[in-house]
Amino acid sequence: MTSHPRRILCLAVLCLASASGCRSTGPGWFDLLGPRPAQVSRPPAPDSPVGVIRTLEWCWNHRDTLTYRTVFTDDYRFFFVPNDSVGNAFVHRALSRDQELAFAGAAFVRGTLTEPPPVFIALTFDQNLIVLSDSRQGSSRFHKEIAAQTLLRFDTPDFQVTGVSRFFVVRGDAATWPAGLAHSGPDSLRWFIDQWDDETLGGGFDPDPRLRVLPEKTSSMGQVKALYLTPSLPVFEELGARPGSRVSSR
Repeated sequence: MTSHPRRILCLAVLCLASASGCRSTGPGWFDLLGPRPAQVSRPPAPDSPVGVIRTLEWCWNHRDTLTYRTVFTDDYRFFFVPNDSVGNAFVHRALSRDQELAFAGAAFVRGTLTEPPPVFIALTFDQNLIVLSDSRQGSSRFHKEIAAQTLLRFDTPDFQVTGVSRFFVVRGDAATWPAGLAHSGPDSLRWFIDQWDDETLGGGFDPDPRLRVLPEKTSSMGQVKALYLTPSLPVFEELGARPGSRVSSR
């Protein structure tokens, strides 16, 4: 009969000792089981040319495929380095938005039938990104250009990419909005990436994993993307007449 008061006393002591106390607004007893998971950081706001590049960088480092869908315009293109032979397997030596998102799904989360997702991903652009006028013919003041020094590291599989990623960004009220991204009308308060020119290039890379050289191989950004894509994915339509559309000749 004396065990009941003792039990109540023990519960009271545990409540006082717990960091959260006996809260009526949440399961304070869970605190006794160990530390809480760290709060997940939020992506940077794509409210400027630099902001949307930082959003892309954040998505890679956090493997966030949902936020990644909001970064690119509907008519987005990724262009391979002109002398990067891996680009020959893709129409116009370029990737569409759908293919970019397919790459992210495979590299960030799912892997492919032959290639698991990397154990570690770290993408870093230089700290001070400089915004320039868009050099493409026919671009307006709502289009900007950023050449970002790039370091990408994949671990298992092991690759390193260095060089320049040249981004062309567009303000929301001049952009071709991506399908599925809700908006009430022209939005001048956010920015999108409408073109990504790869200016990184390693040497001798073949996306066949059987030919990989470990522990680390220098590659181009396009070669890493090709590793997680196949030419059998749906290819995009002929390039439309958006301002500055072109196959990169850099």
